[in-house]
Amino acid sequence: MSDHWRGKKVLVTGGSGFIGSHVVDRLVSLGAQVTATVFQDPENLSNLDHVKDRIRMRVVDLTRLDDCMEACEGQEIVFSIAHADGSVAFKKNRPAYILRQNMLITLNMLEAASRNRVERFLVTSSAEVYPHDSPVPTPEEEAFTKSDRLSDGYTWSKRMSELAARIWTHEHSIQIAIARPNNIYGPRDYFDEGKGRVIPMFIKNAVEEDKPIVIWGNGDAIRSFLYVEDLARGLVDLVEKYPECDAVNFGGDEEITLRELAELVLRLSGSRVKVICDTTKPAGAPKRTTDISKAQQILGFRPSISLETGLSRTLEAYKKQGG
Repeated sequence: MSDHWRGKKVLVTGGSGFIGSHVVDRLVSLGAQVTATVFQDPENLSNLDHVKDRIRMRVVDLTRLDDCMEACEGQEIVFSIAHADGSVAFKKNRPAYILRQNMLITLNMLEAASRNRVERFLVTSSAEVYPHDSPVPTPEEEAFTKSDRLSDGYTWSKRMSELAARIWTHEHSIQIAIARPNNIYGPRDYFDEGKGRVIPMFIKNAVEEDKPIVIWGNGDAIRSFLYVEDLARGLVDLVEKYPECDAVNFGGDEEITLRELAELVLRLSGSRVKVICDTTKPAGAPKRTTDISKAQQILGFRPSISLETGLSRTLEAYKKQGG
């Protein structure tokens, strides 16, 4: 195991969140001195309970440059993970809010990191930067081929964050890595309808058995999913080995239809709720997966947790937290 992180002063924004808390876990295990930015009283953040005595936590408003400046002071490396996200409905209803929040966070953190002479920085982008009609599996070079989805504030916040990273490296002596995660799931995910994505909502409905699992479209759309601990490992390796301002995909390597996914969740949970395919709702792209060969070549990255194993772990975590 690499000693690169031992003793390094590392800031993780959104460190109490779904992805951020797993990145904190990974960095702590590698010996880094981790500071996590949080939104609320650190005493109420269950995602970090198991490491709270081994890290620092700071309550920070990342839309304020002064707060970002203070958070970056003395840090060597920054993982910029905090951002506004949510369900499909939330993204459609609040595009201006999402764009503003995410651009403020990215620009403030890049500026604060540069002024504080941070050595390395991670921009957490998204596979949603790809046009809907991209070839599949989608390689990294497809991201900026078309200016579609003009009303999608989330997509454009990620595209513009990548552009900002390139501009900052041109003017400042900071090394920046760019990651494009795709369909991440696992323990500590968001299971409320405002933020929850497909797997959390399938699990919630299966466990609680008070609502059917509803799939938009006919259920034949194909997706791939990546377990969050695999992503955390990939992000840490990316910052260590490839801070080149050159985007890298992180996604799963198992393809599954949404109907098959729902059936797998039901089998693993022992639930008997119904699966309903609502063909009056838009199904999205028939197939959406990302090409992870670049991550394999550069980092030796491969998913280590199968979809079935990851779903089982996520189900157990959800049950333990009270459903």
